[in-house]
Amino acid sequence: MRLPSPLLHGATALVLFLVACRLAGPRAGFWVGLTYASLPAVSLSSQLVSTDVALLFFWSLAMLAYLRLLAGAGAAGGALLGIALGLGFLAKYAMVYFFVAVAAHMVVSPPARALLRRPAPWLALAIGGLLIAPNILWNQTHGWATVGHLKANANLGGDIFQPLSGLRFLGEQMGVFGPILFIVLSVAAMRLARGQSTATTRFLAAFSLPILAIVTAQALLSRANANWAAAAYPAATIWVVLTLAGGRARRWRQISLGLHGAAMGLLWFGLVAYPAVSPPTARDPLARLHGWPEFADQVAALMARHPAREVVIDDRKIMASLLYYLRAKADTDRLRAWDYDGFPHHHYELTRAYRGTPEHGVILVARWGPRAVRTITDNFAQSRALGDLKTPDQPGREMVLTVRLLDGFQPNKAADNSS
Repeated sequence: MRLPSPLLHGATALVLFLVACRLAGPRAGFWVGLTYASLPAVSLSSQLVSTDVALLFFWSLAMLAYLRLLAGAGAAGGALLGIALGLGFLAKYAMVYFFVAVAAHMVVSPPARALLRRPAPWLALAIGGLLIAPNILWNQTHGWATVGHLKANANLGGDIFQPLSGLRFLGEQMGVFGPILFIVLSVAAMRLARGQSTATTRFLAAFSLPILAIVTAQALLSRANANWAAAAYPAATIWVVLTLAGGRARRWRQISLGLHGAAMGLLWFGLVAYPAVSPPTARDPLARLHGWPEFADQVAALMARHPAREVVIDDRKIMASLLYYLRAKADTDRLRAWDYDGFPHHHYELTRAYRGTPEHGVILVARWGPRAVRTITDNFAQSRALGDLKTPDQPGREMVLTVRLLDGFQPNKAADNSS
């Protein structure tokens, strides 16, 4: 199931080899491919199924196609760019950053602006538009559900300006890209700011720095996950490899590769040896990943004691975990998502939203604390506590889930609360 991830990362390394060959020759291409394959984030995500894996492949392919257009390619180059843009957008909406990168490059590169007078880029836009049209049409007919999900993820409705969040995000980028490479990237950016640039470094900066700046600003304003700037790192990898290509700087490239290789080896050892060789639960970074079968057993027992009741869940991650671990233990069709505001913010609110009647009671499994629980229980005539459940994690870090029996659903009252 996870095999496509390492295969796609390998393909991305090959595409970046081709990009670097165009920019600086085959020797640079070799080191770029090797460096990308060794990045901490690549090592980790090769073990997972993530939308970023496909995004990075199509992003890199789009960079290659864009370079071909700059070199004079015609319809074939435009078609390749359009396919990469369309499929990348379908993999993850972060592909839209590619247009930001191209715009930034056109600002600093007159030859890039000349592309607008040729038909190939417009062919790329047409092909990309055709590929994403079904997605846009689906959103248009479903109340722009995924746009609402992105807005909820951005969380810009909370307290504005979170300096600690911004610092944490920048610190996490050292883990994503590697500490040495991130420092080298920062030094390269400072040199660029002082006017030390070439056409190649301006191209690579345009395809990396604006993305990092946008996501860092998002982190300062609210929050940002460590992987949200992933699209910056294909170009950034090439940039740091070229920065470390000469003289004593090569030593840092070798040290970085060694450091990443050691981290990769530890990761693989941990995955192979675990759980036979594992740290105490209090220090186990994977504690939250096991114990779910036992947690699901507790929910299955609740469902067995109350066979006529649906289970209402207020958190998409809990819902996803229970759908998986209950698949052979209980009727997962009884699992329903509580929709707080009548707008689907995630897949389960769209496909499994609770649409109850006063005649049928439910089991509530709620994550989001007393205030959120009260928002739900206010829509029912009767509420009886059944205790709490704890999700798997390190001691003291478990999520405590409130469990209640609710009866007498009042849809009119629910509608009033959501308006």
